[in-house]
Amino acid sequence: MKLFSQVLPFPLSAKSSATLRTVSVSIAALLLCLMALAQPSPSRADYNIAENSIINYAIDDTVYVYGSAVVDVISPAFITNGGGLRAFDTSVVNMYGGFIEGFLGTEGSSVVNLYGGSIEGLSVSGANSTLNVYGTGLSLAGPYIGMYGRMYYVLTGTLQDGTAIDVPVVLFEDTEANAQISQVHLFNTDPLVALKAQVEKLGTTGTLSAGNTNALLTKLTAAQNAAASGNVAAERDALTAFLNQVKALVRTGKIPTAQGAVLTGAAQAILDSLK
Repeated sequence: MKLFSQVLPFPLSAKSSATLRTVSVSIAALLLCLMALAQPSPSRADYNIAENSIINYAIDDTVYVYGSAVVDVISPAFITNGGGLRAFDTSVVNMYGGFIEGFLGTEGSSVVNLYGGSIEGLSVSGANSTLNVYGTGLSLAGPYIGMYGRMYYVLTGTLQDGTAIDVPVVLFEDTEANAQISQVHLFNTDPLVALKAQVEKLGTTGTLSAGNTNALLTKLTAAQNAAASGNVAAERDALTAFLNQVKALVRTGKIPTAQGAVLTGAAQAILDSLK
């Protein structure tokens, strides 16, 4: 208490000194509490999603989806830190684009629908969860036995957004039952149908105006009609017109660059497949 004695105009008694010491300790404790409250919480609560959401931003952590939430992952989502994204309970995760470092996994009685985007792997846990993959040329090879004796398959093909995929699908055990490859469903869809569905979704979410949505769908319908009649040249012309319009929409800011890249990538993949 020497410091306080030097600045006070009167000497402190032993009783006053003890009282001041108690007050000083209390103030210090209060300041420590306030400092702690001011610090960001180390909790992962920000990444525990339990309500309907759209992820189109960067997250440097593992993402957990709980309850009955429906979560859409769209470009430019960027989930890093290696933990990936996991769906629990009866939640539904739809991945249309973006990037996930690590595994996109389904557990409990949840459902994961994979339409596009870049991932490092897929996983299925338990007997009641479901993994659905939509694209073209999809196939599973295996089974293989990997690290820790876990069974996995290799999924190859092209997703609906035109992204090529070649990733492991790991079956994890839980406390109740073993995951089965029968819980993994591959939907090899017509690439033009898949591309139309992507355009329709952009219109539904308001990313594209109604007029631009209809104009793009008209070109894809023309490509479908040409394909049905075996007119490859007409199909190519319709797809080229579609590509040119998407590029113009990106250039004029009427569609985000990331979404435009998804559409042009898928359309170009169809064009490249034409003979």
